[in-house]
Amino acid sequence: MNTPKRRRNNLDFDRKSKIVEFFNSNPKCTQQQIADHFTALWGTDVKRRTVGDILANKDKLVRDETEGTPPRKRHRSAHHVDMESALFVWFTNARAQNIPVSDDILKTKAKRFGDELSIGDFQYSNGWLGRFKNRHGISSQVISGESAGIY
Repeated sequence: MNTPKRRRNNLDFDRKSKIVEFFNSNPKCTQQQIADHFTALWGTDVKRRTVGDILANKDKLVRDETEGTPPRKRHRSAHHVDMESALFVWFTNARAQNIPVSDDILKTKAKRFGDELSIGDFQYSNGWLGRFKNRHGISSQVISGESAGIY
């Protein structure tokens, strides 16, 4: 007998927080009761095991909330946050001065910041650069004409 494959149901940060809040305000509810409550409330199937996993990791969820983590389903941070934040500050300053910044310039500057911060075990690859640009919402744009403020 072939059973249909279970569909994965990712809950975002806000929904996970609501499950934890509901559990804290109703400590006598079972995980199944909580799952049934939110299944009815949201109209999506919330499994008991999902509720159990969320409640088992509620300390991490609360810690992320206090640290100001943006509400997203999955949070992946950089390995060297200090280097990336310095690079992003440099990038925004360069863009503010209408200086064109290419991928090679970003990698070179990242290596320089990495050397200053004694980061030796890091590869400044195209993959890293693409993820860095994605994390910070950077796209390749041509700076010219009126957008550059040249009249």
